[in-house]
Amino acid sequence: MREFAFVRATSVADALTAIGSADTMCIAGGVELLNLMREGICAPGTLVDLSGITELSQVSMTGSALVIGALARISDVAADADVVHECPAIAQALEQIGSPQIRNAGTVGGNLLQRTRCAYFRNGTIDVPCNKRTPGSGCAALLAGATRAFALFGRSSRCIATHPSDLAVALAALDAQIVVRGPGGERVLAAQDFLRTPGTTPQRDHNMKANELLVRIIVPRGALARQSVYLKVRDRAAYQSALVSVAAAVTLQGKTIKRAAIALGGVAHRPWRLASVEAAIQGKRHDKPEFHDALVTAMLAIPPKSADATKRAIAMRAVERALREAVAL
Repeated sequence: MREFAFVRATSVADALTAIGSADTMCIAGGVELLNLMREGICAPGTLVDLSGITELSQVSMTGSALVIGALARISDVAADADVVHECPAIAQALEQIGSPQIRNAGTVGGNLLQRTRCAYFRNGTIDVPCNKRTPGSGCAALLAGATRAFALFGRSSRCIATHPSDLAVALAALDAQIVVRGPGGERVLAAQDFLRTPGTTPQRDHNMKANELLVRIIVPRGALARQSVYLKVRDRAAYQSALVSVAAAVTLQGKTIKRAAIALGGVAHRPWRLASVEAAIQGKRHDKPEFHDALVTAMLAIPPKSADATKRAIAMRAVERALREAVAL
C-alpha cells in the first residue's frame, strides 16, 4: 500500500479546502476505501478524515422531510424511530447492508459512494481488462459472456457492472434528493440521477464533481414514503449484494392504487425506476386480477439490453411481491 498523508477535517469548510488538491480522497467509516486501497484500485496521496464533522452525522425530521446527514452511521439510521415509521423502505434497505460490523462502522454517504462489486473490477491478483479500473483496457465481463451478476439495463459496450447500494434504490423510489457542497455552494441532485450509467466513461460512478462533498439526504415525508417496502433477493441471506432488489411505495384510495413508485436495484449501475409499470397499475384495484395482468404486461414490455432470462424473471417476481407487501401495510 502506498504511503499517504492524513488530514483530519473538523468542518465542511476544512474538508473542502483539503479535497481541493489533487490526489486526495475522503474517508469516514473506511469500510469501502480501505478495501479499495488494499486491492490496489486506488492509492491516494492524502486521506481526509471526515469522521469529526459532527454537523453531517445528524438525523432530523422536519414538517416536510426526513433529513439524513451523510456521515450518519448506517445502524443508527436504520434504528431511528422516525425513519422506521416515516420511511420504512429506507430502514429495511439499511438493515440488509453487509453485516452488523459494517453497519456500525459504515455511513450512509459511504454506502452511496461505494464502487461496484464486479469480480473483474475487484480482482486484485490477476490482471484482467476492466474499463472502470483502467479506462480503455476493455471489459472482461463482456468478453466472458457472463450475465447473471451483471446489468439488465443501462449497459454499454464498455461496462456491464451493477451498483451495490441498497440505500440508493430506496431513495430513488421515494423521490429523495442528495445535497452536495463545493467551493461554489450547494447543489441538489435527484437520488435517481446521482449515480451514472457507464456510457463511454465507466470510471465515473456518480455525478458529483471532484471538489464536492456529499453532505445530506432529503426524503419527502408523506403517505407514499410511509407505505413503502424494500425487498432484497440474493444467494446468501447476509453479507452479499443484491442479485435483484426492489423498493416499492404506494398510496391507496380504498383498494385502488392512486400512485406507485418502483425502483429496481442490482440490474443497472444506478437505481432503475419503472415508470411504465407505475403508470400501468395506477388506478387498478390491488385485489383484482387486472392488477396482476397490468403488472406482468408492463414488466414484459420493458426491453432489457441483456437476454438473461433468470434475472429478468426474478425481477418480475420481486416487483410483484414488493407491491403486495406495500399495499398490505
